[in-house]
Amino acid sequence: MTDVLVERETLVLVEEARQELLVETRERVQILTEAKQGPRGAQGIQGPAGGTTTITVGGAPLSGHSAVAVDASGLLVEADCTNPAHLGAVLGLLTNAYSPGDQAVVQTAFTVEHVGWTWTPGPVFVGTSGQLTQSLPGGAAFSQVVAHALSATLVLVDVQPPITLA
Repeated sequence: MTDVLVERETLVLVEEARQELLVETRERVQILTEAKQGPRGAQGIQGPAGGTTTITVGGAPLSGHSAVAVDASGLLVEADCTNPAHLGAVLGLLTNAYSPGDQAVVQTAFTVEHVGWTWTPGPVFVGTSGQLTQSLPGGAAFSQVVAHALSATLVLVDVQPPITLA
């Protein structure tokens, strides 16, 4: 159902000195129609779940349940707290293993469970070579919490800003 709204405005100007009368009528037409849902578009490819991002894996395979960083060329590599180049480049955790060139799904805000873990509830840090740890190794260039252990086998991924170590 379509409705038409017509508004009219009349302007009358009288100039007594010249004895003129000017009449101007303005009309504004506005068509109103009821909004309706259009047809469904084509289905796109499935995106990553909320709290994740997808990045291309670099030249080396990556293990599941490890911390990852982005290298200078924008590729995904194992995060390492002893590598100063990884300061500020850590993205999150992987739940699956990936081969070089794969599109890896990186968990950035999610719970991850792994029966092989034996955490004590508390912070989980980036270790060396992608490993997760609850105590920093000697030679660490930075400290960065990437998760919080909720139980022995469950972590909440929550990447925090890094802290540079002197």
